[in-house]
Amino acid sequence: MDETFYHTLRVGIPPAGGVRFGIDRLLIILTDSSDIIDVIPFSTYHESQKSN
Repeated sequence: MDETFYHTLRVGIPPAGGVRFGIDRLLIILTDSSDIIDVIPFSTYHESQKSN
């Protein structure tokens, strides 16, 4: 396997790395949110890690 792939798995894959239209993206539209972290119920990101 590719070493870059293994490194990515060790470091962690970003929660918004996908493009599928799921419940989280529907909630973004319904709540008029600008960030997926705002609508993920059990986010592993802390509020201080948000970009804006």
